This record gives sequence, structure tokens and C-alpha cells, in this order.
Amino acid sequence: MLVSVNLDEIIVNTLRDVNCSNLAKEYIRSVFKKPEPISDSIVLKFLDARSKSDFSLYQKIGDWSLFCLSFDFLPQDASVLQHIGAQSYHACFSLLKNEWQIFYELGSNIEKIPYQTKNSFALQMLKTEC
Repeated sequence: MLVSVNLDEIIVNTLRDVNCSNLAKEYIRSVFKKPEPISDSIVLKFLDARSKSDFSLYQKIGDWSLFCLSFDFLPQDASVLQHIGAQSYHACFSLLKNEWQIFYELGSNIEKIPYQTKNSFALQMLKTEC
């Protein structure tokens, strides 16, 4: 039997059980729907962002790290992705003069959010198959 699956619905249902703000859930949903891959070394990209204080590159690095960690797509060691992702989101927060709390929240929870996302996603897939 072929089952029709709505990706957005799966993402929303998956994030329902993740312990973060609703704003963070909406942000994560947008990242998961349209990830922007980083093909080069994420470490070199981070050093480039740091040398230029490049907000958009920091954001892209944080988003890609979050995506990779959440779906076990690990082109680098997970601890490296966690560290660089957290540092990137915290840099975004700092560059925005500490006004966008969401970047602080994502950076501070980059270990917890992917773990909860993976568990919730697995449950969603089990429900879909039944």
C-alpha cells in the first residue's frame, strides 16, 4: 500500500515534542524544509565567517550543523558540528546585538534539539507505517 506523506506535516508533528520555544520550532521547520548544504569544510567556512564577521555565513553554518545533527547526516564528527554550530548561532546572536533570542536558544541547545528531533521523528515514522 502506498502512503501519501506531507513533509511539512511530518516536520510539524516531529517538532511538537521538541523542548524549545515556538519561534525556534518555526525556525527549525524552515531549516528542515529547505536546507542549504555546505560542500566545503565547515571548519574552514567557520574561520571565513569569523574573519569577516559574516552574519549570513554564520547562520548558514549553524543551520547546516543543526540539520546534519538532527538527521545523522554527519560529514564531520558530531562534536565538531555541535561546537561550530553553537559558536555560529551565538555569533549571530552577538552580531544582532543580543536582540534575537532565537539564535542564543539554538546555540545553547544544539545538542538537545537534534537528539529530541531524532527520537520524535522516529516515532512519527512508526506512526506513519502503522
